[in-house]
Amino acid sequence: TTEIYTLSLHAALPIFPILIVVGDRDEFANPLGRLCAALPQAEVLTLRKTDYFATAASLKCIEKVVDFLCQ
Repeated sequence: TTEIYTLSLHAALPIFPILIVVGDRDEFANPLGRLCAALPQAEVLTLRKTDYFATAASLKCIEKVVDFLCQ
């Protein structure tokens, strides 16, 4: 049943750009395996030496999000 649900979920997902930004020290969002499997079209940016709370304030994160939105 899980496999059928997963396949139907993928079929129902719209095709649009997705950016996932996570810090390598983020204990809340890691591991990303299930999220990336559910969103195979997503681009992933992993910030080094960054935890959950510092991710959004990271200059690299901000630059990547702005670049991504301007595509």
